[in-house]
Amino acid sequence: MRQWAQRAAAKISWMKAGSRAAAGGLPIAEMKRWYLAGDSNQTIGQRVSLHQGTVRRVLIEAGVTMRTRPEQVALNDARTGVRVPSRDELVAGYIEEGLTSAELAVRFGISETRIQSMLVRHGVERRRGGIRAARAEAERAARRPPQLIEEIVSLYGSGLSRKATAARVGVHRVVVDDVLRRAGVEFRDRRKLPPLNEWVDRYVDGGETTAEIAATYAASPEAVLRALKLGGIERRRATARMPPLSDADVVACYVDERLSIGATAKRLGVSRPRVRAAVGRLGVLRTAFDPSTLDRKRFVRRYDAGATIAELGQEFELTEHEVGVAIRYLELPRRLQVTHRPLQISDRQLAALVAAGHSDTDIATRYRVAVWAVVRRRRRSRLLRPPPNKVRPPLTRAQLKRQLAARTRADIATAHNVGLATVTRWCAHYGLDVVGPRPPSGGGHAVELDPTELRRLYVDEQWSARQIGDHLGVDGAIVTFALHSHRIPVRRGGNGAQADAVVLLDTLYADPAVIAVLERHRIPLRRRAGRLSRRFPRPAPLELGLVDDLYRDLGLTTTHISLLTGHSATNVCEVLRRHGISTRPSNRSPWYERTFL
Repeated sequence: MRQWAQRAAAKISWMKAGSRAAAGGLPIAEMKRWYLAGDSNQTIGQRVSLHQGTVRRVLIEAGVTMRTRPEQVALNDARTGVRVPSRDELVAGYIEEGLTSAELAVRFGISETRIQSMLVRHGVERRRGGIRAARAEAERAARRPPQLIEEIVSLYGSGLSRKATAARVGVHRVVVDDVLRRAGVEFRDRRKLPPLNEWVDRYVDGGETTAEIAATYAASPEAVLRALKLGGIERRRATARMPPLSDADVVACYVDERLSIGATAKRLGVSRPRVRAAVGRLGVLRTAFDPSTLDRKRFVRRYDAGATIAELGQEFELTEHEVGVAIRYLELPRRLQVTHRPLQISDRQLAALVAAGHSDTDIATRYRVAVWAVVRRRRRSRLLRPPPNKVRPPLTRAQLKRQLAARTRADIATAHNVGLATVTRWCAHYGLDVVGPRPPSGGGHAVELDPTELRRLYVDEQWSARQIGDHLGVDGAIVTFALHSHRIPVRRGGNGAQADAVVLLDTLYADPAVIAVLERHRIPLRRRAGRLSRRFPRPAPLELGLVDDLYRDLGLTTTHISLLTGHSATNVCEVLRRHGISTRPSNRSPWYERTFL
């Protein structure tokens, strides 16, 4: 389309030029004089507003002999004073001096395209595109001063990885690799996997996937596959590991309990397409829900009273979907927040709880409401929290002391529906020591959590440790320790992605420095999963040298030491306090930063 338009425009210009020439509208004499003086067709066309092809045709009709392109170029050079380089000058500049075509164009005052065409005309072989080696070396030296090179070599020699070194000095990882390679520094082995014989049984006998094995060592599944290939281990056929799905379970959930396909899939732990396929294969049908069979008055009364969808479903034996159908059938006004419950206590009760030192989370957990409902109610009632020294705990000093002698603070917090920090504040109010030894774990009060339920809530449902603790009635720290003990991959940073989760126990045992300390103090290596008392039925004595090596030299936390030795974190803290070893603030340990950051 564009070419057609150009041809049409040229034809119109040609026709106009012909009509102007016939009518005597073109300065043909001046055009001849300009051309004979050395102007080109293009220059003359710009003066008289014509295309250069039209100018050429008009001049030919006027009897002017046209110049060739080389003659026109030579004439232009003579008029502008340009000296055309010879072949010897081009060869000397391009080959011997190593100049580029752009630099040659600047030297002789002509265009770069003309230099390139002259090189081709004279048979000079062109170099490959790219920066000259000498220039690249000079620019590289300018970007990398000696101080930067020394710092990179020093940081990498101190134990930092190449990626961490690049982040520390503010350059790219490739720059760090090149600097170390030019400095003659030998790269450390980047493999994060231990020897094959330490974990191959998990793949062959245990049936674990490469992704699960890689997650325990903070490596990639590709690294596991490469190690298996080098070790001559035949790779299993890739199949989806799905739990069994029985027809009876599908009928019981979908037909008998009237659950939806999504709810049935969630209940049975399978995907929705599998449930949908089973329902279609069995041909099971559910009778349509008839909302006219409900007790209309009682349903409307409970709905107006503020009952949630879950409460209505439980009271009338309906699913959440059927409750929604009933609300639309009865033409009841839709509420914006039908699932949030208000705080159903008096202002006097709320004031008593606040004065007793209960937090907003404690009150919300006790009455099963959202925290924002407690905060809004407290602000509306203008209830301010008392100073810490004026908090009145719900227990007397004698009662709290008697319970501390028989139970842990976590058990007391669970019994009173409060957090562990609240019980700690009660102890501080009465001046009770919370660092002293607690009842042994074998006294019948230890909290045992089901690893299957933990894995389902933490991995499948993506709950946080605090949510699991609130759901099971224990402290979140107990849940986190149970996850570590049962070798469940824990997400780094609390609620991060499950893809970044690592098995802390395997990571600790994968550290050669940790293994060296444990073997030096004759501490058995217990990599298996299980409770602390099961992994260490008779733990070795907790000596000062062992704690000092693990805590101060390697930078482990008390939780890490507990997982490695079988003693509780409280006993580790007691050893540190008894020997005057100052504890670090409760943030990321040096070992964590060195291993994961």
